[in-house]
Amino acid sequence: MAAATANVIFEGSASAESAGASPDNTGAHQNAAAVIWRRYGVDISAHIPRDVRSLDLDAFDHVIAIGTSAYRTLLGIPNIESRLRCWSISDPYSRPAEVYEQCATELEQRVRSLREGL
Repeated sequence: MAAATANVIFEGSASAESAGASPDNTGAHQNAAAVIWRRYGVDISAHIPRDVRSLDLDAFDHVIAIGTSAYRTLLGIPNIESRLRCWSISDPYSRPAEVYEQCATELEQRVRSLREGL
């Protein structure tokens, strides 16, 4: 949800990748896919989560950890601390659709704030 939201809001002036500190391989939750489709017309239903350690993090100017657990995991990666931010947003996984809507609203607000600060 976060990467899709960021890619829409940045409108090509920056790009976002999605990866997790402890991803599962079940794909995007149907509620997440529905929220992103409704808000932006972007289909994330085929998204397969990947581990953040599989990315070349040196290629990123900013790394956003969603939640303190992910933040603590990422702090263990060399040379990341100066680019790492923590957004304390509750994980909506397997919760009702309205929780995904709340999460999407918070993600959108945070991404817009990030864009304005760059």
